[in-house]
Amino acid sequence: MQFFAIERFVLRYNLIRKYSKFYSCIDVNFYEAFHAIAIEELYIKKFQIFEKPPVKLIKIRLSSCTNNGDSYGFRVLTFVNIETQKCYFLDIYPKYGKLHQADFDKNELKDFLKEKTEEEKEGTLFSVLFQKKEPLVEFKQA
Repeated sequence: MQFFAIERFVLRYNLIRKYSKFYSCIDVNFYEAFHAIAIEELYIKKFQIFEKPPVKLIKIRLSSCTNNGDSYGFRVLTFVNIETQKCYFLDIYPKYGKLHQADFDKNELKDFLKEKTEEEKEGTLFSVLFQKKEPLVEFKQA
């Protein structure tokens, strides 16, 4: 499976990384959630927002850094295409701490999908690399 991210996701992820007082576990939690997952496993995640086979828009919960469970953790909005074996990261946000945010609305979802389509067309998507050494998660623009 290939992983990609839109620019908005990369900027938001890096901002979360900077607030290590609240979010020191983001790299480990993100790595653990996605580095070895099969696309079929990702495709059947519970929190689906939209489905039109072979694609799904899925909100995935990651654990918090404070051992308060998933409800206080991070949310990752993904667009998954099971035919092409590609996963696109569209947004990430914490549900607690200094950068916490409420869920997104339908207009934001449309914006995320529009950005994904435009960046894919322009060839400006970021490849997401998972590594066993630091940094565990790396973003490379083609």
